[in-house]
Amino acid sequence: MPAGCAYRRALLGGAFAAMAGTSHAQPAERQLTKAEAQYEPRPRGIAMCASCTLFVRPNLCKQVEGEVAPDAWCKLFDMVD
Repeated sequence: MPAGCAYRRALLGGAFAAMAGTSHAQPAERQLTKAEAQYEPRPRGIAMCASCTLFVRPNLCKQVEGEVAPDAWCKLFDMVD
């Protein structure tokens, strides 16, 4: 195998590894406490965690610390389209 091919493979492999690592290299955003998010254990009309873009089934939120109830609400509510 020509030496140039091995060099190109090593170079491409390093480039892919670098690209794959960039998404994990950034620090995670700090999540808000329930108090900071003004979390309420009841929905506001049809506005509830289960219909929010930040909700992660079965009971987590991308922006609020700890477990959240699907039928709760907070000030970060963003309706799923």
